[in-house]
Amino acid sequence: MTDPVTINRDPLDCLLKQSFAQGVSWPIDRASLRALLHMGLTVVQVARYFSIDPVEVQALLNGH
Repeated sequence: MTDPVTINRDPLDCLLKQSFAQGVSWPIDRASLRALLHMGLTVVQVARYFSIDPVEVQALLNGH
């Protein structure tokens, strides 16, 4: 069986993983999350990048 995470990797996701491996990271704040979403990432991809639950990403976006 093929891993769905591997199938769904897109160039932005790969780029973020490379930057994370090189020590580049975004702060976890509403502006950063919105910027990443504006770049075309999904809530799930952003959550994966920060190693948090997508529900937490949505809560941060909603100001909770």
